[in-house]
Amino acid sequence: MVINENLKNEIEERERLERLYQNLVEKMPAVSYVMNLEKEFSFTFVSPQIQVLTGWDPKDWIDIEDFRLKCIHPEDVHEFVEALKRSIKNHEPFHHEYRLIHRNGDVVWVEDFASPLLNGNNMVESYQGVILDITNRKKAEAELIYNAYHDVLTGLVNRAYLVERLNQILSRRHPFSEQPLFSLLFMDLDRFKIINDSLGHRIGDQLLIEAAHRLQNNLFPTSTLARFGGDEFVILVEGEDPRRDAVQLADQILLDFQSPFLLDGKTLFTTISLGLVIDNGEYTEPDEVLRDADIAMYRAKARGRACYEVFSKPLLDQVINRHQIEALLRDALKRNEFNLYYQPIVALKDGRVVGFEALIRWITPQHGLIQPSEFISLAEETGLIHQIDRWVMHEACRQVQQWYQYGLSSFPFTVSVNLSGSLLHQGNVVQMISEILAETGISPQSLKIELTESVFLETSPSVNQQIQNIRDLGIQLQIDDFGTGYSSLSYLQRFPITAIKIDRSFISRIDAQYSGTEIVQAIITLAKELGLEIIAEGIETVSQLHWLKEAGCDYGQGYLLYRPMDAESTEKLLRNIGKGDEVM
Repeated sequence: MVINENLKNEIEERERLERLYQNLVEKMPAVSYVMNLEKEFSFTFVSPQIQVLTGWDPKDWIDIEDFRLKCIHPEDVHEFVEALKRSIKNHEPFHHEYRLIHRNGDVVWVEDFASPLLNGNNMVESYQGVILDITNRKKAEAELIYNAYHDVLTGLVNRAYLVERLNQILSRRHPFSEQPLFSLLFMDLDRFKIINDSLGHRIGDQLLIEAAHRLQNNLFPTSTLARFGGDEFVILVEGEDPRRDAVQLADQILLDFQSPFLLDGKTLFTTISLGLVIDNGEYTEPDEVLRDADIAMYRAKARGRACYEVFSKPLLDQVINRHQIEALLRDALKRNEFNLYYQPIVALKDGRVVGFEALIRWITPQHGLIQPSEFISLAEETGLIHQIDRWVMHEACRQVQQWYQYGLSSFPFTVSVNLSGSLLHQGNVVQMISEILAETGISPQSLKIELTESVFLETSPSVNQQIQNIRDLGIQLQIDDFGTGYSSLSYLQRFPITAIKIDRSFISRIDAQYSGTEIVQAIITLAKELGLEIIAEGIETVSQLHWLKEAGCDYGQGYLLYRPMDAESTEKLLRNIGKGDEVM
């Protein structure tokens, strides 16, 4: 009886443990299974969770031959079978990630862990394993990978993706091949910062998205468009003839960006500048390709924007030279290497000198005289123009006030200085000018400030207010190089302008027969109607001077009248004028 009682207790305990185990198997989130190799990958046991995971009844997994293989994604079957074969051969645990096809057609990612069970002959006869649903993890991983290689705003691939793609192309180059493997277009929206700053980042973002769509519409099937950040885009062109395709693409893009963008009811115009690199067989690193494309793009901007430039070796040499000049430029003010020259401005009706334009000159120990055309644009790019403009204005005002104190002014005269438009975006330009007037003691009426047309055409409310505040100080404002920008008659009335300076390129067209005068005559007529004074730049011939007098131009400057001169020579001129010895 004791034996029977013990046996009964043992059976009951075993049943309890089996129920506990079955409950555990049924409640755990993973699928547990037993697979017998004699049944060709079919299960001899599988937990009920398989139906939640795949939509198929556990009986289907057990009764239908090869059912497991039929539920694996077709692209993953081969790798699954090979991984299982390796496990069987080496008596190793099986671990593999693959996709199952749910009964409703959805794809389910799973991770499979199984331990081999050996028979008496030391051969694998079955597996006990668990299957985990890792779909959410795979989605998260895919999202991380996507974000690592894509731009959030536009959905385009990003710099990391393009650099990796370039690496792949360069790594497969045949050492003796002369056929270019790729071309690359580096693009930048023109004046995007002004749009972004004046209309807000929301409009700026919309513009970037629409620009991306416009660029995508032009792509060849073998091209890749990437956003590098800001307003920079890159197109990698592959295919049979990447040189031809890239040039064709550049022409089409320039044409497309002539059309306006309609954003939030606003019509906006922005052009695009492109730098083009054609594979020359010498590139080994993506950074080299991108460097040269960037150089070519900035060359296109320097040419006037809305065009493309093909990279060449001389462009790289120019950049290296510019870097050398930039290094010198940063210390030029400390080393006192800048000088001001003064070019007289003459009243054409009677030949009187009425003022001077202050012109900067830079003389270095290493390179001698460096022309303003070689360093002013560089100073603009680097932000050094702000220090230079302040020095020029302060030095010009100091010098003029000194001449007044010397008693050299038997007549009132003024000094004109150029002011960079970028200074107006700094917010403290009026304070800077006020400080200079106070420090030098010069009267505001003796100072004239010259601004280029682009300043008036690319304004914001804050810039407009600064322009008005400068005029309120009593300083006259002039438009320099009038006619060379995107002239619009409206801004001549909207801003407190007192004079316009006709660019020398128009004056140079006036010949001895007085041909080429139509544009100059139109400018003079317009200025007279608006009550503005007119100054002609670059007068170099007697016929030009005579025609301008007859046409009613108020003032002029140029080599025919006076060349720019240093402070000492200017002082001598003022003394002679005081004696009545100098009248044109």
